[in-house]
Amino acid sequence: MFTKSLPVLMHHYVSRVPSTIAVHPEIFDDQCKGMAKNGWHGISLKEAEAYLLEGRPVPKRSVLITFDDGYLDNYANAWQILQKHGHRAVIFTNTARLSSGEPRAIDLALKESVDCHGKSKGGAIADRYFNWREARWMEESGVIDIASHTAHHYFRFSSGDLPPLSADPASRFKVPDLFREDEHRFRFALPWGMPLFPLGPEMGGKAFIPSRELLDAVASLVPQDEDKAREFFQSPDNVTRLNDLTNSFKNKGRMESEEEARERMRSDLLECAVDLRRELGHSEVLSLCWCWGFGSHMALEEATKLGYKVFFETTNGANPPGNALAVHRFKVRNKPYKWLKTRLFIYSRPIAAEIYRRLKS
Repeated sequence: MFTKSLPVLMHHYVSRVPSTIAVHPEIFDDQCKGMAKNGWHGISLKEAEAYLLEGRPVPKRSVLITFDDGYLDNYANAWQILQKHGHRAVIFTNTARLSSGEPRAIDLALKESVDCHGKSKGGAIADRYFNWREARWMEESGVIDIASHTAHHYFRFSSGDLPPLSADPASRFKVPDLFREDEHRFRFALPWGMPLFPLGPEMGGKAFIPSRELLDAVASLVPQDEDKAREFFQSPDNVTRLNDLTNSFKNKGRMESEEEARERMRSDLLECAVDLRRELGHSEVLSLCWCWGFGSHMALEEATKLGYKVFFETTNGANPPGNALAVHRFKVRNKPYKWLKTRLFIYSRPIAAEIYRRLKS
């Protein structure tokens, strides 16, 4: 008997560091053990692609276990747990964040380092990623597949609308300690004090391009030394001056053309595919997981031109055979297998998955 809907699990961290997108290693072990004990089996990306593209059957109680971004704890913690319980999984990786270097031994020191993330000056988690040699090791083990999550996971400004003056300065401007540069990455450097126009994922549509004049004016008013910029924002008078400058500035920037947007998206998607072919020897790069769960129609068209055929989202729903253009995933929470068991039951049944989706929407 074969599955009629493939549950796709979405993970990020497998770490002891608390986070809304982290699963504790002991909880992850319980989930993987529970799945194996109850007949659920994590399949390979190739098996999932054949099912999603061609409708090729996969055994009943198959699941696709996915991870986003390429964090080092996936290598240090998740890989061995998956192998222990006989599951396969895929890591959708931002290839530009992977470095060269020797593979690190998975010992107590490495596990402690990923379970006690170093802190930046402002207290935010400093993300760490596995390297290309480690990615190769995981693929060669037959447990982990590496796939595309775009090269850079860039953000864009989606419009030139400034936040209201009533908003807190931390939500209006790039402020030291409050703006996570490791998470909110852009194609160009943002000076301290940069107005925070509405943010969106790179693949989500056209981008607003701030003018060079605005960038220079902000950098002239706000000190670009981090400590001095921090002092600048402690003064309400300074914040008022910056508000006046940005609100009255005539040439804030422009929206890019469709041609520019397509080229921007195409270059990032191509870079990722080239990285996977060069570093891991992938002959085909068929699957793409959208950053932040979705991509625009333009991004889908450009990705398709480059050979991508299977597109993973962060929306709830069923995954019947042949459902390659919008593969639904559900977020796995830091809860024991008993919680996961219910979700596997729902998402392996098309009607139940649709009813649940409507209830959650």
